[in-house]
Amino acid sequence: RCPTVIISRVRNLISIGEDDPVVGVSSPPPVGGGRSSPVRIRMEEILHDIEQAVATCNRILMSPTPPIYTSHTSRVLVMYLVTLPLALVSIGASTLTVMCASIFSSYVLVGIDEIGCIIENPFPVIPMYTMAETVQNVVERQVAMMHSMPVL
Repeated sequence: RCPTVIISRVRNLISIGEDDPVVGVSSPPPVGGGRSSPVRIRMEEILHDIEQAVATCNRILMSPTPPIYTSHTSRVLVMYLVTLPLALVSIGASTLTVMCASIFSSYVLVGIDEIGCIIENPFPVIPMYTMAETVQNVVERQVAMMHSMPVL
């Protein structure tokens, strides 16, 4: 919902950029297209690309990872980490070697499991609000710059 609102706001800012600053209403494009017609078309193309990216992200977000997958990998990981010290002791490894190998393996494998969980649902980690605010500021500057350009 929020990305759609942001895209709508950007479209609103683009239409404000098309308004005639003297009359305050939308003026028809000059004969031959004028400066605003190709600029507006390009902005609409970019907004369309953004909408497609948002739709793709929504599909990714709404595609559920089967809970059985996550629980299965966690169970296999725990089983491996529990049996690793037993296997190392059975081959005659020293206590220090067993402890170091178990701690190192646990750190690496639990970290990989946690990264996998973040990759399954990356959106809470991505700073979307800050990125959207930056995009809005850039669009507002572009609209202000369009007002200051001379009409050809």
